[in-house]
Amino acid sequence: MSETQKYWLNQGGVQTLSLAILASVALAFALSLTKGILIPFVLSLFLYFILAPLRSYFVQKLKFPNLVALIITFSIVTLILFVTFYTLILTIQEFANNYEDYQEKAVSFAESAQSWLVANGLPLSEVSFSNLVSKIPFTNIAKGAGLGFFNLFSKTVLVFIFLIFIFTGEGKKKKNLGSKKDSIYPEVNKQIRKYLAVKVFTSLTTGFLTYIILSFLGLDLAFLFGFLAFVLNFIPTIGSIVAIFLPFPVAFFQYDSFMPILLVLVLPGFIQITLGNFIEPNIMGKKLDIHPVTVLLALMFWSLIWGVVGAFLAVPITVVLKIILNKIEGGAYISKVMAGDLS
Repeated sequence: MSETQKYWLNQGGVQTLSLAILASVALAFALSLTKGILIPFVLSLFLYFILAPLRSYFVQKLKFPNLVALIITFSIVTLILFVTFYTLILTIQEFANNYEDYQEKAVSFAESAQSWLVANGLPLSEVSFSNLVSKIPFTNIAKGAGLGFFNLFSKTVLVFIFLIFIFTGEGKKKKNLGSKKDSIYPEVNKQIRKYLAVKVFTSLTTGFLTYIILSFLGLDLAFLFGFLAFVLNFIPTIGSIVAIFLPFPVAFFQYDSFMPILLVLVLPGFIQITLGNFIEPNIMGKKLDIHPVTVLLALMFWSLIWGVVGAFLAVPITVVLKIILNKIEGGAYISKVMAGDLS
């Protein structure tokens, strides 16, 4: 046992850890119970970290009044969100209008697969694969997806309300938090902004290149898959894997040859691997100082509590938690463990 571990144990580390586990269970229940309000609030906080530099540019560089800068910033974001969601709904509506072609190809594939299985001795002659496939509600799925995006867009109103109050109270917050010695706010602000800046850049690049590639290959719903690649890139590891394979069903039923299907998987996969494993780590560096196992555990925990949004926020929340632990008594060793340092 190292000297650091002995010191941590002697200082009541075991008791602290036990209390932390009990508090975490109670906190998890509270977070799950209040997620309807907390999720928009936390999303507004991280949106603030993204938009604050843009607002500062209008105020400091262009010398706009603060109110005018806020109006311009919110207008830009509102326009981007409106165009994005409107395009997504149009894309899904187009898919719903052409669902008969996909259903016909799916039925044809089911008949061919059943014939092959029966020819190889499987007793499936009395089961009609084509009838099962024909009952798949392609139209309802498309309409449900469209309504889901519309509901998501409508819920951003609450996020914007929180965001307005955060921006209007920004000066007072900085004064109160920045005046204290060893304040954690500057470090949290720096780390989160760095993470979000790099992640937004790489995610936008991933989504845009995915859209360009899929459009070049003529795949239906290319914009939708590009948008999903952008969103899922915020979810560590699992998100990228899901984004790679999402276009496969559409490509399988749309193309008549194997090569376009392979390219739909390989080319976006190459983009994901290159950006996620080489470019992003080089830009991000080791500033976050979080072990991959810690990221995976955080991903599972927040996904369990807040679903997809929790997976989206898992890493930045973990960064904030690590910084806070590093500043409080008895938490420094846990912070080291989160970084993978067990010495």
